[in-house]
Amino acid sequence: MKKLLFFTLLGSLFFAQQKTPDVYENYPKGQNDYNGGNVQFYKELHELIVDKKIQPCENKEELYLAKFIVYPDATIKLVEEKIEEDKCAYNLIKELAIYLKGWKPAEVEGKKVSAVTKILIFPDALFDKYSNGYDVLNYMSPPNYKGGINKFRVDFMSNVSSRISSISGGGKVLVAFDVNEKGEIENIRLDEKSGNTSFDDMIINSIRMIRGKWSPGMVHGVPVKNKFQFPVNLNIN
Repeated sequence: MKKLLFFTLLGSLFFAQQKTPDVYENYPKGQNDYNGGNVQFYKELHELIVDKKIQPCENKEELYLAKFIVYPDATIKLVEEKIEEDKCAYNLIKELAIYLKGWKPAEVEGKKVSAVTKILIFPDALFDKYSNGYDVLNYMSPPNYKGGINKFRVDFMSNVSSRISSISGGGKVLVAFDVNEKGEIENIRLDEKSGNTSFDDMIINSIRMIRGKWSPGMVHGVPVKNKFQFPVNLNIN
């Protein structure tokens, strides 16, 4: 099940671009992609399911992260994919998205722009089980590190301390990794590098050597892949 959600350990999501892109990768922080927010989006999607007499998915655990480009004129395009799993959820939103009319374009410096937004589709909650006020965010939980996130920081800094003597100079990096559906860390990387190769490698190795266990994040009880991102800023004398 190929899904990716985004949680942060420290700090918050930010929206920044060095130059104006044709399509922004995210909405600016604090802006909604749909009039009435998630609750209204899922309400209208449920009503369409009823009106169009859409059939429920056989697999009650199907979960699909739909990616849309919302254009300045409030039209949309579903970013289509070739998928092997969750086809029912994918086909549902592909068929019904054109009937959803409440899209709100992103704005940057007072100008409407094209931007990508992502919305989770869990069909089983949108048929007979649907209730007013439904929002998938209320059914999400992040991955948990055994002992808590402070224990993760302690384990990380312990690994850093054991390697730091061989490093000259410090640096500031933005660390990212994924916790997959099995609770395993994968795809360790630096979204922002320091320019100090030995320091960067030490940070990645310190993450890789953490032996603590994770439990995966969940959406409606279904394990999902999550992206974690956190800054590290160390001065080494």
